[in-house]
Amino acid sequence: MIEKVLEPVVNAGRPLLLKAGKVLAKESVKQGLKLGGYLACLIISNIITSMITSKWKDKVYAELLKKHDKELAQKLTEQFKSEMSDLKKQIAALKLDKEEAKKRCRDAIIALCEKYGIDPNVILK
Repeated sequence: MIEKVLEPVVNAGRPLLLKAGKVLAKESVKQGLKLGGYLACLIISNIITSMITSKWKDKVYAELLKKHDKELAQKLTEQFKSEMSDLKKQIAALKLDKEEAKKRCRDAIIALCEKYGIDPNVILK
């Protein structure tokens, strides 16, 4: 009985749902491509950064601990980590090819190390 009552509603709503589904699918593909490109660049920059650096967090702390007391070394290490994270995001936003991103990342890491008084060779492989 309920099926007979709802049948006209279903029949009337079916074409509308099909049209809405088509529009939604097209927009999803467009937005997905934009988001996918950004995510791919972010992943590539993270992979490059991890290839360039090796256990840099521990090494930065150890280097800063040589020059400062424990509390200040921890604070500076946290600042360094924050700036490194921002650096990764900036390079990912540039959407460069692998070699150019690697070069810029390396140059930026060297500048960051000089800012904190750390030997870049300690961080870079």
